[in-house]
Amino acid sequence: MLELNEVRKRSGLSLEGIHKETKIPLQYIKAIEAGSWDELPPAKARLYLLSYAQHVGVDADDLFSEYDEQRTDARHQDGNDLVRTRSERVQARTRGHKTKVMGQALISMIRESWQTNRLRWWVIGGLTTVVLILSATGALYWLGSDQPKEVVDATSGAKDEESVSAPVKTDQSVEAEGDLATDAQLELVKPAELNQYGDEYVVRNVKTVQVDVKAKKDVLIRYRAGGPTEEITEETTMNKGTSKSFAHDEWVSIYMERPDQVELVVNGVGIDTSGYSKAQAFQLKRADEKQQGEN
Repeated sequence: MLELNEVRKRSGLSLEGIHKETKIPLQYIKAIEAGSWDELPPAKARLYLLSYAQHVGVDADDLFSEYDEQRTDARHQDGNDLVRTRSERVQARTRGHKTKVMGQALISMIRESWQTNRLRWWVIGGLTTVVLILSATGALYWLGSDQPKEVVDATSGAKDEESVSAPVKTDQSVEAEGDLATDAQLELVKPAELNQYGDEYVVRNVKTVQVDVKAKKDVLIRYRAGGPTEEITEETTMNKGTSKSFAHDEWVSIYMERPDQVELVVNGVGIDTSGYSKAQAFQLKRADEKQQGEN
């Protein structure tokens, strides 16, 4: 490429002088000398080149050649870009057409299956299966969570979360203390979590099981003599401050609507019921000979 700025300087010409003589904007004169042909306006590029060449004293054909060469390279590159763009558009259209055809085929298959009842029966069968499963699950849940209190007088998980850790000794006997001191010993052998009839205790060193209940507030009490499967012996609502005693040679089964609202004492041994805020049954059973020997 010609060193146009050197030629201009040797001729004693300045950029401003050429600008005044040729009316070529300064930015285009600088572009010509730098060889930045793409910055020249295409409509006036050749006119600017010719005028510049005449004033500076260079061959205009040389400038035209360099300009045309640059323009050819640019058009070639633009053509390649255009080819790539067209190819990409064709590929995109091809992919879109394939997707459309596959979608139409799938819709056609579904429509045909539905019309021939095959898909219809699959849908009906699936919905029926779901309904049956949900119904069976609901029935099992209802049966498992709604035990008849008249028969069992206990519900699985009748204690709340606090009652699980209620302060009742389960790994050793509880002996009476103070004014209630007796030889009786009380041991929890089956907690309500493992027994459908509630907490089951064994009472040792007694001839009769005696249970004393004192109501802190009004509370429903249901007593069965002989065990939880026996007929109801007594059912009453104890008023606040009242007391009742229940005794049996073998087994006292007592159900309380709110155990935390009563004081419960068995043969002089107290049971802490403060953590039992839900309905709960207690089974107080006199120890047999084998259990007496385990003392």
